[in-house]
Amino acid sequence: MARTSVFLLPIIAWLAFKILDKNDFTPYSCALLNLNCPVANSSGYVAPNYANIKPLFEENFAKGDDVGASVAVYVDGELKVNLVGGYSDREAGKPYTNETLQIVFSCTKVMASIVVARLVAQGRLSYSEKISTYWPEFAQGNKQDVTLKDLMEHAGGVAWLDEPLSLKHFDDMDKLSERLAKQPHNYNGTKTRAYEAYTIGWYVNEIVRRVDPQHRTIGQIVDQEINGPYGVDWHLSPSPDLDDRIAKPYQSPLYRLILGLITPAWLYAVAEPLHEFFISIQDKTSPAYKALVLTAPDGIDFKGHYGLVARRYENPSTTGFTNARSIAKIASVMANRGQPTRAGEPVLIPEETYELATKTDLYDFDLTLRMHVPMTIGGFGNFEVANTTFTGWIGAGGSSFYWNEELKLGFGYSMNGYRWHLGPDRRSLKLIAAAVEAVRKEKGL
Repeated sequence: MARTSVFLLPIIAWLAFKILDKNDFTPYSCALLNLNCPVANSSGYVAPNYANIKPLFEENFAKGDDVGASVAVYVDGELKVNLVGGYSDREAGKPYTNETLQIVFSCTKVMASIVVARLVAQGRLSYSEKISTYWPEFAQGNKQDVTLKDLMEHAGGVAWLDEPLSLKHFDDMDKLSERLAKQPHNYNGTKTRAYEAYTIGWYVNEIVRRVDPQHRTIGQIVDQEINGPYGVDWHLSPSPDLDDRIAKPYQSPLYRLILGLITPAWLYAVAEPLHEFFISIQDKTSPAYKALVLTAPDGIDFKGHYGLVARRYENPSTTGFTNARSIAKIASVMANRGQPTRAGEPVLIPEETYELATKTDLYDFDLTLRMHVPMTIGGFGNFEVANTTFTGWIGAGGSSFYWNEELKLGFGYSMNGYRWHLGPDRRSLKLIAAAVEAVRKEKGL
């Protein structure tokens, strides 16, 4: 027995090393036997001055950091980068193309905030007004003083629901409204910043339905007023005819999460140490657990959003199905202060409203996310990336919706490989940095 153990130990050690050394989406056959390894393939358009982005994008596939993905960059309203690569369905050999639609989770919140800003510009909403002005029943449970601005800044006191919802509750929006209104303020009426992961979409949607002359949802407004005029694909509850375009989801293996939880910073080469948020969410009494696990309809996880039933229900917090080009296109218009970037386009947001909606207003520590992200009045976050301040938001697993006014840069990244990471990770951060470098060089900045 001792001889057998001595013989097996090196083999076990070698296998463990090969598995731990592989990246999130490298197939085990590749890690162990060098078979079925990812191919660095991509297609699309790259302007000459931005050529260095393509090999960085392809590197993500070669290293096993991505399964399928798209990245797009607009500068001064012009498309500079529009790349797709990898697989929409790796097992079926289905490529990830410009027609692929990808759920981008919380990047959807940016689109919801844009719709709200448009209604503010029309005089139908005011950020400083109490929500109960538009929705009297909302005043229940110490929520009577909560303003629209509070809600947009994730300080509305409704980060979680005490009574979780089922997907079936979304069949009747009026009854859903009653359930949402009855929820007591999470912090007994005291303004407290706690990320409203799911709930902000449900609450904002109800407010929008009440003030829109046609009583439309945010998804319906996006479909009718934004998709066509700007030539983009944004679907908050995709119809069955779009099912074949939706990418298959892939999740980073669980052992990567465990490694991240136990890996100290000085062992970064072994695994990226996880953000404090992932530690917090293990505690069932924490705001993170209540907001992202307890409040998820039917306890749905990230893969559950792809289900044929779940994807029919609109949540302007999480259920945006789109692609990087569509993200970057709208981001480029926002980088132009909401004004058209080409002839024939309408105004997305009037400049006066844009100025108000993007004014940084809240710096408080977020009890759900366990981090500081400066928030604007209109619900957008400010992020420092590549020594540049970007406005926008991020999606679970790695997607990004960013813009920068100074550079007139709109950036979008989406993927079907979800990593245990809060916000943009090594896949997109290097692409953003390369884009910033190219823009600055091109403009002589």
